[in-house]
Amino acid sequence: MNSKWVQTFGNLLKCSQVALVTHVFPDGDAYGSLLGLKNILEQHGVEVFAYVEDKNSNGKFSFLPGYETLITFDSNTDRQFPMAVVLDCGEKKRVAGGNWIFEHATKIINIDHHISNSFFGHDNIVSEKFSSTCELIWYLAKRFTELITNESATCLITGIMTDTGNFLYDNTSAQTFRASADLIDKNADIKTVKFNLFHSKSLSNIRLLGYAIQNLQIILGGKVAFLNLDKYTMDQFNVSYEDLDDFVAFIRDIEGVEVAILLKETKNKQIKISLRSKSYFDVNKFAQEFNGGGHKKAAGALSNENMESTEKLVIDLLKNYF
Repeated sequence: MNSKWVQTFGNLLKCSQVALVTHVFPDGDAYGSLLGLKNILEQHGVEVFAYVEDKNSNGKFSFLPGYETLITFDSNTDRQFPMAVVLDCGEKKRVAGGNWIFEHATKIINIDHHISNSFFGHDNIVSEKFSSTCELIWYLAKRFTELITNESATCLITGIMTDTGNFLYDNTSAQTFRASADLIDKNADIKTVKFNLFHSKSLSNIRLLGYAIQNLQIILGGKVAFLNLDKYTMDQFNVSYEDLDDFVAFIRDIEGVEVAILLKETKNKQIKISLRSKSYFDVNKFAQEFNGGGHKKAAGALSNENMESTEKLVIDLLKNYF
């Protein structure tokens, strides 16, 4: 293990009080690493405050142990921290809460696995060799402590399973399986995780998928699948952003498609661009055209243009490749 990582994580375990944050529009790896690390630190007597922008008691990841303890940024706004950890976030501008954590913490530790990470922390534990930030947290914690509880194990395996597409994606390595086996040995509640991630889709979610598929565009010689969903439509179907994680992967798997794109309108009128590729197309590089990033086969970005303009910009850029 990198000696600097050892020192950084060791200092984190000794800290009396720590704040944790992740990226905007958190996914399974974001929630899993946030709550998994929170539980690990608490086993060492660290007082932990884990922040998110919104909480949804009926959300896709609300089953995770400790979810109810998450704090929104509209509370404890005057609290100052000696140390804060930003998890699963490749860029400073994508950190939940904007500059809040940078204004309320003396030192920032950046723990992430995105190839596009900009190393914005005072200390950075970053490597794209891990399938997920949850796998990286496991790697760090296993070498420092045996205090990975069944609760933290459940959180960490959730992030591994979501970021590997249930172990289907190319980022799944032998170490990923070793990490997962170890977490199951530590009594991760794999049954609950599988049920909530893969066998408990809401009727509203399925109805929205059906609606969206009717408006699916297959363009550029069949190589690109394209969906867009405005906020009005999502509100009409009563679904949240995290419910849409599977849509872009679903259309990527259409025969002949190389790139799948989902545009989603946020509550503040920005357009979230979700990108997936199947084989050779580097969506991380493509996302950088919009100041985004991620991984070669899974990336994202935000656009301040409206839906129509963003769609035109994305398609015009894709014409340079297909």
